Amino acid sequence: GGPLLVRPVFQGAGTIQLWDVANTWLKSWQTARAEDTLLQLVVPLGDGLDIATISPQQALDGDVSQFVKMMKRYRAKGVVLAVAELGTDMANGSSVVQLVLTRFNGGRRGTTTVFSFSANPNTKPESLLAIARQKARDELVEGWKQNNLIRFGEKHQMLVSVPLLGLAEWIEIRRRLSSIGLIESVELRSISLGEATLQIGHYGGQKQLALALTQHDLSLIHISAP
Repeated sequence: GGPLLVRPVFQGAGTIQLWDVANTWLKSWQTARAEDTLLQLVVPLGDGLDIATISPQQALDGDVSQFVKMMKRYRAKGVVLAVAELGTDMANGSSVVQLVLTRFNGGRRGTTTVFSFSANPNTKPESLLAIARQKARDELVEGWKQNNLIRFGEKHQMLVSVPLLGLAEWIEIRRRLSSIGLIESVELRSISLGEATLQIGHYGGQKQLALALTQHDLSLIHISAP
């Protein structure tokens, strides 16, 4: 459990803004009404400690070590880097916002989603950013539902054969498996120099589990019933 920490980075007119007073994208998140959703989103305060912890460029680069520090401060389970870039449609002079959402879970870069929003020439950039913020929130909540609501369903077991190159690789695989919401338990049945056999307890069907594993650079091999 735990909330997701949103990091709103704003780009426009050749600048990168994070903690700046002029960062209207950050302000949009900070002043937004906290919708009653299943997923809790936390926006940083932008105080002296935040400013000292991470710079705009580090945030834009997805500096995992700095993200982990921010996660600990806000007791978050993950970070969402929300980069909004404001530009102008040269054809009609209207504002255009490109939104890039990148998820970081457990200090690891996850999926990235890109959206684009445009408006008529009379729409203020702040209004367009508000629309982008709501879209970002909806996207994050929908992703959370897909990954977690299925946990209320039936639990399944399966045996999986995992090829290994060594102990370090086994430790990394275990770490990745533990970060997947659909997986409830991982039991080591046997291990040799080149292979480990695991019994995985999981929610949802095999296709859903396979998709979740693929998103963590894992794939199932030799699936069988326990």
